[in-house]
Amino acid sequence: MPRLSAWTKARRIAAACLFVAAAAAAAVRYYRYEYNSFEAKGARAARADYKKGIFMLRGHGLPSDCGLAYRELLKERFDITLYNQGCLVDYGEVEFDEGYNAVSQALLTKRFGRDIFTETRADACTDKRPPADEWAQNLTPREKAIRQQYTGK
Repeated sequence: MPRLSAWTKARRIAAACLFVAAAAAAAVRYYRYEYNSFEAKGARAARADYKKGIFMLRGHGLPSDCGLAYRELLKERFDITLYNQGCLVDYGEVEFDEGYNAVSQALLTKRFGRDIFTETRADACTDKRPPADEWAQNLTPREKAIRQQYTGK
């Protein structure tokens, strides 16, 4: 094996140092921007709230024409709170809400076994709200157990 010159050794050491520095920079960037982004923080908050039994969606701005009925139906049927922060929000809050809602909607859809948000939005916007007693009679056994567990009704 031929002996390497001092210049070749120095170049190899410099290349190794650059590789280590680039890997460290990538790790810092991931931690700073991906792990600690507002969207990731929102997703983690949604998982933590779900584990505590807090079912919530977050929003901002003025409610839509059927937004108040949607909020009432979500609370009445599934005990899900629709939290609205108002109109003046910054970009970080919007990203946090997007991450929170993406995870929260996925977990709640899995919990109830169907897309309750589209169904509830359709009922709220068409104003086809059945009376509370009639609606409660049409629950599946799983929905009745969940409703009993969380609302006591």
